[in-house]
Amino acid sequence: MKHLTPLAAGAQLGLLGNGQLGRMFTQSAHKLGYRVGCWGPGVETPCAELADVYYASDWNDEFTAESFLSQHPVITTELEQVPKQLLDKLAEHSTLRPAADVVKVCQNRALEKTWLKTHGFPVPPFQVVHSSRELNEALHEIGFPCVVKTASGGYDGKGQIQLSHYENAEAIWQQMGAHELIIEAWVPHIKELSVVCARDGFGNTRTFPVCENIHSRHILTMTVFPARITDKQAQRASALAQQIAQAIRVHGLITVELFLLADGNILVNELAPRPHNSGHVTIETCEHSQFDFQVLTTAGHPLPQVREKSAGIMVNLLGDLWSEGLPDLSILEKIAPAHIHLYGKKTASPRRKMGHVTYLTENPEKLAQKLENFATSQNWAYFY
Repeated sequence: MKHLTPLAAGAQLGLLGNGQLGRMFTQSAHKLGYRVGCWGPGVETPCAELADVYYASDWNDEFTAESFLSQHPVITTELEQVPKQLLDKLAEHSTLRPAADVVKVCQNRALEKTWLKTHGFPVPPFQVVHSSRELNEALHEIGFPCVVKTASGGYDGKGQIQLSHYENAEAIWQQMGAHELIIEAWVPHIKELSVVCARDGFGNTRTFPVCENIHSRHILTMTVFPARITDKQAQRASALAQQIAQAIRVHGLITVELFLLADGNILVNELAPRPHNSGHVTIETCEHSQFDFQVLTTAGHPLPQVREKSAGIMVNLLGDLWSEGLPDLSILEKIAPAHIHLYGKKTASPRRKMGHVTYLTENPEKLAQKLENFATSQNWAYFY
């Protein structure tokens, strides 16, 4: 690794994207002495009210691109769905962390799964198809149950359908409305895990403790930290994340989503070249959070060791809770002392992430049960 000179305190870091991940990145940047210039579509966004400079325009606005480049020699991202042409342009004139090539792999499921398989990482059986005929053949070869996903653009369950038996391939092709699909065998996993991994420009790789993620209708509802798995399983998950970070040569963060199987084997599900929803729990549970590590790697600093301060549970607060107006969130304090984070979104809608709450605990199992009982008693179906 070449020697890097970290950016001086007070420098302005460029950020692509303006959502809640960008908001929390900005909060960490300010804490660590940096300014943030944020670029993304829309005016009233989670990051807009905190960023030092905010560029509100579509990605294809050339004037904004030139202005953004002139002010930001180093740029990071809070999302992977940035047009490839823009990534290439930014990479020509600025330093992207993670690099454009890393983001490109992670923004396309077909590229991502192919990259993982080519590099020897364990993934579920899959095929990439480009027509209804290829889809029909793949469905018969992969078998059922299986999952059909768009190669790009999907998140939180969008852009994918699960099939338990054969259905008309042409109808599915039209329904998905994409030119490239990936068909994966359904994996009968017992837990979904994630590992947030950071790698700096000096070759140091750090992993946060493994997160255990609980979903409802493809939306993350709860993260238990650290995961309720064996030490051997945790070591295997962390090792996979580090190996992937090193193989893809990420400079910045990469989150590795995993399936834990009943036989103890672990498969890689997806990658995200950024902080992750499950990693929000690190804000309170670790000395340095995932966002602190994103700031440090972006600014060119070597990473400190990960230091866990407490176990914890993070729960997403979804827009469903706002269906009858502003919910009484003080009730969350009745469960246990709560760290409530709201993202400043102006409108709520079902399944939209409006914030999260983190609880610190010495007994995650007991607290998880308490949270489930609370959600049931309050009819907060999407709280847990």
